[in-house]
Amino acid sequence: MMVRKIGHGKSKSIAFIAGLTIGIASIISAGLLSVGVASAASDCAPVNNSDDNAIIYCGFSSPSTFISKVKSNDSGNGHEDLQAVYAYYGLEPADYNNFVSYAEPGTVYSNGTIVVDMHVNGQTIAQTVATNTKSIGRLASYQDPNTSTFFTQPISVNGKTVDYYGNLDGKTFANGVTSLPVTVLFNKAGVMQFAVDDACGNPDFGTPVTPTYSCSALHDTKVANQANTYQFTTTAPVGNNAVITKTVYDFGDGKTATVTGPNSPNVPVTHTYTTSNTFTASVTVYVSLPGSQDSIPVTSVKCQTKITVLIPYYQCAELTGAILDKNKLSISLTATAKYGGGATFTSADFDFGDGDVQDGVKPVNGVVTVTVTHTYATANTYNASAVLHFMVNGEAVTAAPCPAIVTPTAPPTPECKPGVAEGSAACTPCPTNLSVPSNSSQCTTPPPPTLPNTGAGDTIAIFSGVVVAAFLVYRQLIFRKHRAAFLAAEQGTSPLPLSDPLDEEPQPTVTPSAPYKRSLRRNRRY
Repeated sequence: MMVRKIGHGKSKSIAFIAGLTIGIASIISAGLLSVGVASAASDCAPVNNSDDNAIIYCGFSSPSTFISKVKSNDSGNGHEDLQAVYAYYGLEPADYNNFVSYAEPGTVYSNGTIVVDMHVNGQTIAQTVATNTKSIGRLASYQDPNTSTFFTQPISVNGKTVDYYGNLDGKTFANGVTSLPVTVLFNKAGVMQFAVDDACGNPDFGTPVTPTYSCSALHDTKVANQANTYQFTTTAPVGNNAVITKTVYDFGDGKTATVTGPNSPNVPVTHTYTTSNTFTASVTVYVSLPGSQDSIPVTSVKCQTKITVLIPYYQCAELTGAILDKNKLSISLTATAKYGGGATFTSADFDFGDGDVQDGVKPVNGVVTVTVTHTYATANTYNASAVLHFMVNGEAVTAAPCPAIVTPTAPPTPECKPGVAEGSAACTPCPTNLSVPSNSSQCTTPPPPTLPNTGAGDTIAIFSGVVVAAFLVYRQLIFRKHRAAFLAAEQGTSPLPLSDPLDEEPQPTVTPSAPYKRSLRRNRRY
């Protein structure tokens, strides 16, 4: 069935008549079966193949079969110019695989538009991807040559210039036909790169529609009466077939939120920060484009904002006391506040532990402490406390109490003995180290002396040595005793006659009046 216009060929009249007959039949059929929608049947005119208007005789049934025919470079009606023609209109060999994988079905209308259905978030959206469309064919007679929009397009094929003929798509359609199926390839920016009629392989071209999209602002608004809570929206203008699929917020504190749908930038998103810091919140808008398999992330520095968060904190840091006059049992109590993040210190309540209290003590502006004085009736130990009050976001809050133990006068120090404080080392001194108490780890008793560990042989040897030494000492003492007696006798001073106890010869009996004369020989023995 012919869906492009039929004209007079340059072949035999039989072919013309046959073609005219088929053309009339096709017009009638188109008028009876469908108004405004062309049949998807291939353009297989029963004329001489060399004169047929189709760039690919009988067209193609799928993107893969189209590329197969292009790679073979055989038009099926006597021409080897497919690659040159399609390259002229935007389909280079480097694009063949993309065409097979990503080309989209569409419709070219007689009003000069190409429309492609786009599927976004489960919805089908008809998008106009080109306007003022035209097409070319092999025969001028098929292109309504008598109109002002008719043109000749020379294309270099295998080093030679070949003329092709074209017109507005509305001028080339058969009578009564208002649309034809086409297959469209888009570039990465979602712009129509190449389109071709399914029925005849004739390329369609015109003014492509260029999608527009941007992220121009991230808006944050503090939520009233909700501490550190913000509401976010986004300004992200899109147009010309760009469709927003989702909006993703990153709040800068590790938390994110996602809103889906074309209107997602306008849907308010609320987030509460839980820590004090300065956060960088940002948003990414995802946009779907014609021919794109995945949504494109769109962001910019304009879609970022700084948010400073102060989390209120407050507490009673400490309560300290000081004795003003121990004789009068007078003391002072000072409470110290710690606060920030919007909290304000307003007052303090004191409980002195003896039944007396003092409430509503106001701090001086900018001062974090409050001080009060109190006089006790009796000396004792008291459990005092302070409760501090703050304002946070217009609300009165109270911190946990601060306790303190107060002794208005110092009690006497216990002594273990006069002048010695209890617990002193002098109370229980160590026998071996008077500078430490007896229960100290430094107080130790020196171990008793130990004899060397000897065996039985060593004991006998030691005993023998002792006996020999004792004998020598005894002999020396006896010798000295007898020697002294002998000298006394020799000098006549001894009251008794004595003899040399070591002399082997018998000694003559002598009397004190007749002293014994020792011979020279005996003297030499000594």
